[in-house]
Amino acid sequence: MNFSTRANGKLLLTGEYFVTEGAAALALPTRLGQTLEVTDLDGETDILRWQSLDNQGDIWFEADFLLSDLSIKTHSTGEGAQAIAEVLQAVLSQARAQNSSFLQQKEAVLAKTVLEFPRSWGLGSSSTLVSVVADWAKVDAFKLLSNTMGGSGYDIAAAKSDKPIIFQKFNGQNRWESIDFYPSFQDKMYFVYLGKKQDSRLAMVYYSTTPADVRHEPLRRISQITHNIHALAKPQPAISVKNSGNVQISVAQVNSDQNFAELLAEHEELVAKVIQQPRAKDTYFADFDGEIKSLGAWGGDFVLAYSHQDEATTKAYFHKKGFDTVLTFKELIK
Repeated sequence: MNFSTRANGKLLLTGEYFVTEGAAALALPTRLGQTLEVTDLDGETDILRWQSLDNQGDIWFEADFLLSDLSIKTHSTGEGAQAIAEVLQAVLSQARAQNSSFLQQKEAVLAKTVLEFPRSWGLGSSSTLVSVVADWAKVDAFKLLSNTMGGSGYDIAAAKSDKPIIFQKFNGQNRWESIDFYPSFQDKMYFVYLGKKQDSRLAMVYYSTTPADVRHEPLRRISQITHNIHALAKPQPAISVKNSGNVQISVAQVNSDQNFAELLAEHEELVAKVIQQPRAKDTYFADFDGEIKSLGAWGGDFVLAYSHQDEATTKAYFHKKGFDTVLTFKELIK
């Protein structure tokens, strides 16, 4: 058996939390993701050996499953290993439930996944896993996610997209479209890792305890912000003037920059009001010359920093505060 596939990681630029309620969300597939390679395993029978490698090429989790019933035979030791084995077993079992011929052989198999980003980064180690297993089993990745880990599904759509997407759940269906989101001001956009990996499922449990009327009130405006931000990335009319230094300034560009920052700030305020948590800017970066927006579950993982300073000055600001992972738009976004 020889099979290989890959899935993109993701960042959710707009619509966090509210995407599960039907708000339009703008998702960015990342250049970094996860691969799966499946080969024969000589010298064994009735065994699926699973190896998970990190971005340094080191095995961080390993387990053997019986092919006959996908029960766990052995797994790595260490904190959380049992839970990881059980989640993986659930994903594999659900894949077989959707495709009864999946892994129905006696010959042993080695399945090896490799993360292209550090495990602590919240770029979608779970969603990329579901995506690559769905490819392997030839099953519906959205159904596989829904019946195992749960979630809106935007990350599954992003996993196979070559471009940013606008994703929305509508009448129980997943809808998304690929878009051009490579704004002229992308050189002012930085992705800063806060060093506190968040559990999206736990975050959604907390969000779901908020009264429904409070959760639903901002839905329409969140969707409008998503579409407005997309519109700002489209080419603007070339309206320019010359200042005394003979330097051309695009009025349309200035307006796009201002509108983008304002929309980010408004989005943060809407989310903060519903989940009753402080904005990342207020918590960590109150003196930052620009705007800060949380991405995904609040309180950890990455934030978007929209800076008015040059790259060197911006990175120096975050480094001084102890945040060493600062990536540009072109470095991270596909």
